[in-house]
Amino acid sequence: MSDTQTAQQVFARARQCLKKGDLDQAIRLLSVLEHEGHNAPKVLEALAVAQSLTGEHEVAIETLERCLQKQPDRISTLVNLGAVCNRMHDYRRAIEWLNQAIRIDWRSTEAYYNLGVAWLKLKDFGQAKQMLQEAIRLQPDMIEAWYNLGLVFQKSGNVQLAASWYRKVLAEKPRHEKARRGLKEAEACLEEIHSPASFLDRLGPQEAESIAADRRPLTHHDLESLRSCGLEIGEAAKQLGEWFDAPAESLVRQVRRQITSIRASKACFDFRNDLAIELASANTLLRRLEAACERLQRQQSQNTLD
Repeated sequence: MSDTQTAQQVFARARQCLKKGDLDQAIRLLSVLEHEGHNAPKVLEALAVAQSLTGEHEVAIETLERCLQKQPDRISTLVNLGAVCNRMHDYRRAIEWLNQAIRIDWRSTEAYYNLGVAWLKLKDFGQAKQMLQEAIRLQPDMIEAWYNLGLVFQKSGNVQLAASWYRKVLAEKPRHEKARRGLKEAEACLEEIHSPASFLDRLGPQEAESIAADRRPLTHHDLESLRSCGLEIGEAAKQLGEWFDAPAESLVRQVRRQITSIRASKACFDFRNDLAIELASANTLLRRLEAACERLQRQQSQNTLD
């Protein structure tokens, strides 16, 4: 038997160990192959995966960089570098590697998926959503991308869409515990939003008038809450009495402008369900504020007549 045949058998054994979770044995076999000169990129990549899974992320990075020296444009190596950086919580570094992979091959599903994870961790939900949706477009059955897209919607406040993605995951993989927990949380939030006891439904005339009272100027940060779905609008409503220092009419104009901004910013994307939820929530708040304005104006007119 030739050295090449023996090396192939050892590599096959190492791959089996990886699949079984025997990482120490996989690392030992792959390290022997590299030491004996059988250091093809596939050997180094498998070794790096095993090293990273045991928590030796920096060692895995070094192994993958040796692989890049042999083949600088190897997509799988660049994606693995991004994935390992994600595990290290070095998300900016991960994004650099993954963008490099996409520049070489814009169809790399794994690159888009890992970019989505990195942007999600950095709380850039717009970028995360775009990357994960592209991964799903390229590979529609990518269950982990479904789950992470649900997580993006949940963390950005769109619990209705989050719940729909979690249900999609569980329909294909009923034992996906993270999706099950996410769905439970999303459904609890939806129940709170639609409950008759929710804040917006309990808002009475006096509270509505206090909303429009002069407190402090409405800031861009405040308006960002109007980009979210019902849950965040409800939470925002709880703070309205602390937020506003503008005349009621001015406040309503700002809300109207924000609704227009939501429409404009979404116009080039096919997120119709997301958009409908956001606008419905913003319009609910707008109607409440307009009602407060009308009551204040009637009160002011009455005071003038008196």
